[in-house]
Amino acid sequence: MRESRFNTGIGQFLDLGIQFAVAVAMGIGLGYLGDQKWHTFPLFFIIGLLMGAAAGFLNIYRTVFPPQNRGKNNPQ
Repeated sequence: MRESRFNTGIGQFLDLGIQFAVAVAMGIGLGYLGDQKWHTFPLFFIIGLLMGAAAGFLNIYRTVFPPQNRGKNNPQ
């Protein structure tokens, strides 16, 4: 069976892009809702944007550089 060109690892990186966009959108949305409730526009909007971007970048970092098990129980 022939392997599809979309089944070669590209999907993982497309998924990262979608996850980043969703994290930023959620941060902006929650910040906007907080601004609407407490009448502080653009304070929480900017905080939500920065926190969403940080969460997205952290997710990308954890995917590209997975943690290595270097604990006491790992005899290497």
